Amino acid sequence: MFPVTQLLEDAKPIYNEIKGWKEDISNIKEYKNLPEAAKNYIQTIEKTIEVPVKWISVGPKREQMIIL
Repeated sequence: MFPVTQLLEDAKPIYNEIKGWKEDISNIKEYKNLPEAAKNYIQTIEKTIEVPVKWISVGPKREQMIIL
């Protein structure tokens, strides 16, 4: 169970809208080949949570993983 503290009780959600993409990325093997909007999405996540992204899933199969 997630501990509920006063910090959590006082937390306010932040809504951030990020531009998406329509390209199929399921066969992309390298970060540099992702659409710019996808790269921006990943960079926004990294900045928001202050943790670098190390893996990007581009589909349901094991081999559909980009390792950074």
